[in-house]
Amino acid sequence: HGLGLPENYKIVLSPRNVASLYNLDKIVRAIPKVVSKEQNVYFVFIWHAQNTDREKILRDLVLELGIQENVKIVGYVTHEKVALYHKASDIMVSVSKYDSGPVALQEAMACGNVPVISDLPSVREWITNDWNGILVNPNNVDQIADAVIDLLKNDKKRKSYAERNWKLIQEKGDQEY
Repeated sequence: HGLGLPENYKIVLSPRNVASLYNLDKIVRAIPKVVSKEQNVYFVFIWHAQNTDREKILRDLVLELGIQENVKIVGYVTHEKVALYHKASDIMVSVSKYDSGPVALQEAMACGNVPVISDLPSVREWITNDWNGILVNPNNVDQIADAVIDLLKNDKKRKSYAERNWKLIQEKGDQEY
């Protein structure tokens, strides 16, 4: 895939911007628990907007928690590259505080990337908890970690969720969002 991601690792992707409403710090704080339970997992952070000092805060938190071996903060990528990251990933984590129409979710679903995502009305239109993704409280670090661990441990569950999501996108999705 040419993205510089480690081979034989499960990839967890955060494709949301670094603004505070997206709670990227909550995802970073969940990583130590995840890596204590699961070997060979790698978290990748990408976003669409050029960024400022919030990226430094995130990088500093990764260092403070000592998880730099399991994290790659790619930062800004062009929209064309987003699908490549989704396709290279096993799980997509998005824990924003609110979301009107989660395009990142639909992109993940179309690429076979299984979501761990905020339990929000706009998300429930697409995700049924424990049927095609896992809904979490966006402020609950343990819940985020546990959902990721659950999906990492269960390849069969991830595969069936991905298949359901692909069918759902074919039925409900529209490329002209």
